[in-house]
Amino acid sequence: MVSIGSYASSAPPKARRRGAAGRRWALACWVVGVVWLVAVGRAGAQSDHPAPDWDPPYCSEQPRITAVYDNDVPLYGRNGRTVLFSGHDVQPCGLQYDGHSGWDYARSGGRQACGGGERPAFASSIVLASASGTVRRSRWFAERHDGNAAGYGLHLDLHAADDGHGELSHLYGHLATVFVEEGAAVEKGQPIGAVGTTGNSTGPHLHFQGAKGGRGDVSDQTFDVFGWNARFDAGYRYPGFPQPHRGNGWPLRVYAPGAGGPPCPASCGERVVEEDDPAVRRGCAAGDTPADCPFWFHDPRGRGGGHFWTHPNGSSKDYWIRYRCPGCAPGSYLVEAFVPFGADIANTHIARWEVGDRVSVMDQHQEGDRWQPVGLFAFDGEPVVELNDRTDRYDYVAPADMRIGADAVRFHRVGCGGGGGFSGGSGGGGTPMTTASPASTKSATPNVPTTPTAYDARTTTPSVATGEPH
Repeated sequence: MVSIGSYASSAPPKARRRGAAGRRWALACWVVGVVWLVAVGRAGAQSDHPAPDWDPPYCSEQPRITAVYDNDVPLYGRNGRTVLFSGHDVQPCGLQYDGHSGWDYARSGGRQACGGGERPAFASSIVLASASGTVRRSRWFAERHDGNAAGYGLHLDLHAADDGHGELSHLYGHLATVFVEEGAAVEKGQPIGAVGTTGNSTGPHLHFQGAKGGRGDVSDQTFDVFGWNARFDAGYRYPGFPQPHRGNGWPLRVYAPGAGGPPCPASCGERVVEEDDPAVRRGCAAGDTPADCPFWFHDPRGRGGGHFWTHPNGSSKDYWIRYRCPGCAPGSYLVEAFVPFGADIANTHIARWEVGDRVSVMDQHQEGDRWQPVGLFAFDGEPVVELNDRTDRYDYVAPADMRIGADAVRFHRVGCGGGGGFSGGSGGGGTPMTTASPASTKSATPNVPTTPTAYDARTTTPSVATGEPH
């Protein structure tokens, strides 16, 4: 037997040099291969680590996806390439949107590739907190409210509770209503807003995105909530090459494409209260008669026989309208308000609804002729909600020449059977809503002015703080 040493020493010098070079090349290839396997193994091994404890931001089946997250360059710049979470250039899950930094879910149902389903109409707009945390922003995104500079419009930015993955945030854009205030603590699955089309939006949808760090609106910190992996189901498989946007820094998914959310609440009765129902009171700081409050006006347009309206009053409350749900038992209700249609009818950016110490803010300028959610509330007694003329929201105040529209309010009783509700104050219990009192019909048009006799100068047009660029 010839030893390796004697074989190497017996070879010609040139052959020995070639053999040594070959061995060095083989060793280098072996090292590179090991490093690559370790890197891929580490990337794949991350699938064994617990993912962030997030759920989808909707109830029931996944809504229709209308735009995907661009894993290539999600910075709203266009480079001619959009990369799905699987590494494919062609997206089977929605519309191509070069540079998009989140996932868009349509308000309507219907299937499109990665899932989508019909949901109860009255719950189709509800947005849920994907993870527990604290509300960082609950306001308008920018000074402008329409067009390219309007950004995410009325939006929520939540700072997620730290579950071992570092500082994370999640953003909900283009909302019609926000149910929570800045600084509030929210629970995963809690209703926090309603889908809309505010800001730079071409139709009603939820823009949802996750981000590393304390701000969800920083595009270069975003990550794909479906992870960076080659599987479309709930499993995980590393695509085999680094993510263009983040490298291998975030291969986990927080929920899978097509995943369903918690069950939508089941309505076990509803009551529509028109704005001229005897159970409704209008008033102002001076009293509750038409003579006391001359700036409540009536417009024959709207649902049925018309609606009332008044002008915004800046940072203080003067005029108000309170809707009582007569015959309604204590319990949990999803409350909706009918928004009249037309830019000259109800067009305020801030319509402030109050239930006790809870406040919901609704946009009325973008969508009309539809029911918009006000919020989900647990009432200890007969349900009562108030709309008033206070129209400030942190760094923004609605101009005084806008209109706040007050039309009908609808109370949906939910959770009667103890199930099918949301977290965060929507539990069941209580006696089901009575059916003895049917929805009211319109009465004759009240004897109030149909047009203002003078411009309502209760406030001056406020200055508006400059918002962040989109």
